[in-house]
Amino acid sequence: MANFVGKWNQIERTNVEAFIALLELPDDKKAKAIENAKSLTVDISYSGGALSLHLVMPAATRDITLNIGKDAEYVASSGKKMQVNATEINDSSAKAIVKSADGSVNYGTLEGDVSGDTLKLKLVLFEIESLSTFKKA
Repeated sequence: MANFVGKWNQIERTNVEAFIALLELPDDKKAKAIENAKSLTVDISYSGGALSLHLVMPAATRDITLNIGKDAEYVASSGKKMQVNATEINDSSAKAIVKSADGSVNYGTLEGDVSGDTLKLKLVLFEIESLSTFKKA
């Protein structure tokens, strides 16, 4: 897991506005949500088979710990709860399925790949794809 571990600063993210639209936020909260989505730092640690992510945004922080085959609860900035289930974690890649809070509906997938000092995260929710690129701090 050494490739994932560390602090990562987001340098680019595609399709932010389309993802914010999925959250169905009131107009007065959309600008802040877009700012949060475009300015993200992630601290990643690995211990005992679990990949822990601490997400830092201008207006919020979020934590999630991923274990293979186990559901982890994630609360979006809209307050919507989701489950994230890791299907693969290795030294340079990770994959997960994103589902509704009760697990009955698959929303999409999350895939991460590390190459050198670059981390790429691809999130696909309801057929909308967003790619985030991070550089190691």
